[in-house]
Amino acid sequence: MANKKSTSACLMAFMSTVMILLVSSCSSREVFLQQEKITRQVLRDNPTIQHRYLTAGEHTLHYIVNGERHKPALVIIHGTPGDWRQYSRYLFSRELLSLYQVVVIDRPGWGESLLGGDKSYANFSLQAKIIAPLLQQLKAGNGNAAVVLMGHSLGASLAPQLALDYPRLTDGLLLFAGTLDPALSQPRWFNYIARVPFAHWIIGDDLRRANQEIFALEENVMRMSKRLPEIKAMTIVVQGMSDELVHPNNVDYAARQLNPLLTSTIRLENEGHLFPMTRPKDVIVWATTVLTRIQQEKIN
Repeated sequence: MANKKSTSACLMAFMSTVMILLVSSCSSREVFLQQEKITRQVLRDNPTIQHRYLTAGEHTLHYIVNGERHKPALVIIHGTPGDWRQYSRYLFSRELLSLYQVVVIDRPGWGESLLGGDKSYANFSLQAKIIAPLLQQLKAGNGNAAVVLMGHSLGASLAPQLALDYPRLTDGLLLFAGTLDPALSQPRWFNYIARVPFAHWIIGDDLRRANQEIFALEENVMRMSKRLPEIKAMTIVVQGMSDELVHPNNVDYAARQLNPLLTSTIRLENEGHLFPMTRPKDVIVWATTVLTRIQQEKIN
């Protein structure tokens, strides 16, 4: 009887862990079901949508692009797990396309972005190196007009790496619900449980890779932390103050570390982690604002 109770308790604990992992992987069922519906609508309404691929050494970056080449570029970087489809609605936003050429990527190691022999896809420097040729291509195509990176969740943690390593290719940053503070980047207890062999097997490949990225996050953020004041890109940092996945205090860290003359921070009271999917009108306002500031800075 004791063994049965113990087994039952273990199973209950494991299932609870799986549920937490599902929630913690930049997702909630309701929001993602709605996003899947939007993606189907986008694909149905735009059957000629073009998938493009760019080779960076032994790696391949997959991305979708829409809009006029000569305009500033908005490059959207998803979190973990994920792919371009989570942000498909922005590819066909009339408001955004009036200002930008919109690009949504599959982050290296996800979707159709394939890694070569080096499987260290959790390394921010490597990911930045793979994405940089796309930014260079966009700059060449738009006459050196602005390139703005919009990152959500782990994508918002990665985007500053590009701004630091490739400052001439990054004019603006929109950082949504990203971890930037090394002290707030440690894995949680359920991330450790997900590494246990049985749990590691049952959660599936996407969550396994996402878990690996979470374990690498602290080291990546630590490497960047001392360099954050060097960022020259115009930046808007947005954080939901009821976010249960990324600690809300990350926005305070960003306010302390980033150049205050170039950075605005926005705190969304009673908002969780997925506001880039649920508040598209606000995203468009922030994307418009950062571009206006970049253009004003160039005039001055």
